[in-house]
Amino acid sequence: MLKPQKKKVNKKELKHDPLLDSVLKAQTFYEKNRNILTYSVIGVIAVVLITMWVSALMKETEQEAVTLLGKAQVEYDQFNYIKARDFLNVLLEGYPGTDAADQGTFLLANLNFNENKIDEAEKMFEEFVSSYSGSDILLASGYAGIGACHEAQNQYADAAESYMKAFSVAGEFVKAADYLYLAGLNYLNAGDTNNARETFKRIVDDFPDSPKKYDAQTQMILSEK
Repeated sequence: MLKPQKKKVNKKELKHDPLLDSVLKAQTFYEKNRNILTYSVIGVIAVVLITMWVSALMKETEQEAVTLLGKAQVEYDQFNYIKARDFLNVLLEGYPGTDAADQGTFLLANLNFNENKIDEAEKMFEEFVSSYSGSDILLASGYAGIGACHEAQNQYADAAESYMKAFSVAGEFVKAADYLYLAGLNYLNAGDTNNARETFKRIVDDFPDSPKKYDAQTQMILSEK
């Protein structure tokens, strides 16, 4: 019996095999671009490592900022305003853009108000509400701070509008009715009796369980013509 002859496969025929053709092309591409591919992989790894490093650094920076804010708050609560201001200045100058620095701006505005530095307080409150994007409760307090500054300057119409902004942001916050009441009082002081009465009525209708309900009812009686 004759043994079957093995057919020799030449290079020309290899090139016509689709699978082998793809393998050869891939190998050739790798050999020609090996350095580029290696550097690309290294570049991706470097980007990942840098991203992780920056993330860790940001967390560390935020923690340092929070620590400074905490120290400032302790001094503020103990009426040590000089020390509180020193901590806040370091916080705002050294850690801008952090959430703690935003809250520090609010605290510094309050500190200025308590020291009767009304113009500076108003400026800080304005800066705070224009950049802060965190808690609605704190944002509402910022608008109320602006209202308090206007009120201290006898700018009653402006004060009423700021308190109304505080109310609109406050949502379900327990102080919401208080902001409405303060707006009503400032409408009265500005001579805007109609808006004042509407504001007081809103408290009576929408906040029946609020202690401010009875104050609002009293103001409605007093403001009757």
